[in-house]
Amino acid sequence: MKLTALTSALPIALVLVTGTATMDATAAPTPSCTFTFHTGTVYDQHDAVIAGGYAECITTPAEFSMVVTVRYKPRGGHWVTRGREPTEEIPAPRLNLATWAPCEDGLWIGVATLWETSPSGVSTQTDFESAPRIITC
Repeated sequence: MKLTALTSALPIALVLVTGTATMDATAAPTPSCTFTFHTGTVYDQHDAVIAGGYAECITTPAEFSMVVTVRYKPRGGHWVTRGREPTEEIPAPRLNLATWAPCEDGLWIGVATLWETSPSGVSTQTDFESAPRIITC
């Protein structure tokens, strides 16, 4: 008799424990938009260093803004933004954006920062970095 009562109560206890754990867990909002750098990194052309690519969204955000920067790191120094291009245009379905800076020998990287607000009102900010590249002008 006791074994039957325990067997009957076990599934109910398991549901209660699982239900409580699920309700307490909060997931971070998942961004809908991504950024892909052309060539995967920065590149040099006509005495300039260029960082560019495109944003693409799975679902159309209610609000969207993006800044693409090209950054330079002098030897022994810190990253310095040398070029910047902002936009508030919503990708439909893709949005190309690039920026540039005068070429200088050294280490360069591109960074795209995307801010988006979903139709339900959830806002996210996501940074996408290109692969760093040493450029000789």
